[in-house]
Amino acid sequence: MSRVPDFDDLVGKEVPEGERQRLRRAHDLLVQAGPRPSSPPRRTPCRGRNESQRQPRKPMQHRTLLLAAALATAAVLGFVLGQSSGPARARTRSTPCAS
Repeated sequence: MSRVPDFDDLVGKEVPEGERQRLRRAHDLLVQAGPRPSSPPRRTPCRGRNESQRQPRKPMQHRTLLLAAALATAAVLGFVLGQSSGPARARTRSTPCAS
């Protein structure tokens, strides 16, 4: 059994009396609670699906999602680039009218 730490050794004599009483109550409660258990309590398994009941995602689903994301990105980029006034529009010059 481990020895109980002495309160006066832990706190010292220079602590004000009000703070000393508060710390003394906390110290007494910790001593009363005792040391932590050596091992944590065992967790109970979830009541949901077991690991063996889960359906793994098929590789085809991953490829389909990746393809859909790539197509959406390409469509957005195409729209944005088509709407911007790029260098091709800036270079066009109007020819002066011949009179």
